[in-house]
Amino acid sequence: MGIIVNTEVLDHLIISEKSYLSFADVGLMNELRLSTRYVPAYKLQQQIKKEAKEIGRQAGVKEGIKERNIEIAREMKADGAEIDMIVK
Repeated sequence: MGIIVNTEVLDHLIISEKSYLSFADVGLMNELRLSTRYVPAYKLQQQIKKEAKEIGRQAGVKEGIKERNIEIAREMKADGAEIDMIVK
C-alpha cells in the first residue's frame, strides 16, 4: 500500500495481548523491499519502460560512436594513412 500512496513503510507490527511481531526486527521488511511480488503491475511497467529507455539511449550512444569512428577511418584512408595506422 505504501508504494501506491508513495509513502515509505518503515515497519509493520502485529500486536497481541501477550507480545508483538515487528517485520523490521525479523528482517521481513528488507525481504519485502527486495521483492517485486507485492509491487503493483503499473509500477513494474513504469520501471521496465524507464530501464528500456535507458538501454535504448545507451545503444544509441554506442551506435553514434561507431559511426563517428567509421567516418574518421574513411577520412584517414582518403588522406593516405596506412591501414595499420587506421586500425590502431
